[in-house]
Amino acid sequence: MQWERIVCFGILIISSLATGVLALYCYHNARAHHYASFVKIFAILLAAITLYSFGYMMELASKTLPKMFFWARFQYLGISMIPPLWVMAVIKYIGKDKWLTRKAGILLFIIPILTLVFSFTNFHHLYYHSIAIIKAGPFFRFTTVKGLWYWFFIFYLDCSCLVGIFLLLKFSWINEPLFRYQAITLVLGITIPLIGEWIYLIGKSPWLLDLTPFTISITGIIIWLGVSRYRVFELAPIARDRIFESLRDGLLVMDVKNRIVDFNAAVTDVFTALQLGQHMSVALADYPDLINQITNHFEYAKLQFSKQDELKYFESRLISIMNDQHRIIGKTIILKDITEQTLLLEKLQRQVAIDELTQIYNRRSFMERCHEEISRLGRLKRSIAVIFVDIDHFKQINDTYGHQTGDLILYVIAQKLRQGLREADILGRIGGEEFAILLPETPLDQACDIAERLRQIIDKPIRVNERMIIVTVSFGITGVTQTVQADLDPLFAKADEALYQAKHAGRNCVRVIPLK
Repeated sequence: MQWERIVCFGILIISSLATGVLALYCYHNARAHHYASFVKIFAILLAAITLYSFGYMMELASKTLPKMFFWARFQYLGISMIPPLWVMAVIKYIGKDKWLTRKAGILLFIIPILTLVFSFTNFHHLYYHSIAIIKAGPFFRFTTVKGLWYWFFIFYLDCSCLVGIFLLLKFSWINEPLFRYQAITLVLGITIPLIGEWIYLIGKSPWLLDLTPFTISITGIIIWLGVSRYRVFELAPIARDRIFESLRDGLLVMDVKNRIVDFNAAVTDVFTALQLGQHMSVALADYPDLINQITNHFEYAKLQFSKQDELKYFESRLISIMNDQHRIIGKTIILKDITEQTLLLEKLQRQVAIDELTQIYNRRSFMERCHEEISRLGRLKRSIAVIFVDIDHFKQINDTYGHQTGDLILYVIAQKLRQGLREADILGRIGGEEFAILLPETPLDQACDIAERLRQIIDKPIRVNERMIIVTVSFGITGVTQTVQADLDPLFAKADEALYQAKHAGRNCVRVIPLK
């Protein structure tokens, strides 16, 4: 029966060497990977399995009870650590590092540590009630009557393995083929030793041998195939979740029924009450513009949301998710915060559009706004009025008080004009001391009233450096009852003519010339 011993020891040597070499390979190459923590944990797991296989081989080689008992306890340096290391490796592999909190680590390792203590002491008989040596086939076998904690640890070991298998199968179901094959490789690698364990526990193994260390040789072969063919340690899918969670852009994933199936941390900064499984009509009820984009399949949209009384701007991109048959199975919304860029653009546009001195529209922007408004009013056949405003004797003010005072006068007059106008009215500086006002949907008589009110507001002394300066303005008005053509030139010409009349009438007055 010597050949049976040779075969058994040969298998155990292969098992120990396979897992040991793999452990060294993983640990040595861990630094070369972006997911080194996963590879290192897997290396430590393989090292623990190696201790188990080697210890069991030495137990079988022993012929006295003390030596057998020593090597049986030695095995638990590896066995006890397999469950937590397996769970941690799987969690790292699928990219759920955030599950591995300090509390979770304590819970994972408290049972293995107690198992190690109980197996090495055993005066309490929690692990073994009794131990003995028997002859079984070609081997002297170390047998025990198991204690309560032994069976509790077996339960913990199997549950840990099953949890890891469940997570891997769930992960493989939703991932692309390469990662699916990787996950299945790892599942097979742990399932075969589990089967060997239970054959031993129910007493069906030959010569009462624990088949787990023997089946680990098959595990080593499977994992090596995974390394060489599916690049388990080179292309782990951890990156997906890490990238998904670390992206600054918000990601929201929905199925074909518009139910939320995933989202990253960034999107919760915008939508604070998201829940998995919610329909978009519930989850995004406060964001109708986004619902409209999703419903109408608009690829791009610019959205604005109010967050803590602050207006935020986002660029939203809708991407359809296809399966291998090119059928839509879901959609992803990518939300990019463009608040900073939008505000900067608005600031630049404002700087281009606004007269720096008076803080109202400059000539170019005023003309652009007037063209837009007259086109709209022409389509609607509505009335329109134009007022030209000129500061009286402005050159004299500059000569008397200086250009700095003149600039201040321009600013004050512009602000008084703006305060006296409606929100829809358009005000601009079109020359040195000349302003223009376009009054949409305003009859000529009402425009005259507005101009007279503005004249009275301005016709009051302005305090400049403890001096009271009297400033007056002249107004020229024109307008039409119905805007029939989108042409500003006739309106501006008539308003300028009316302003000329006001100047020749003694200034500080209003003159009107209707446009026929």
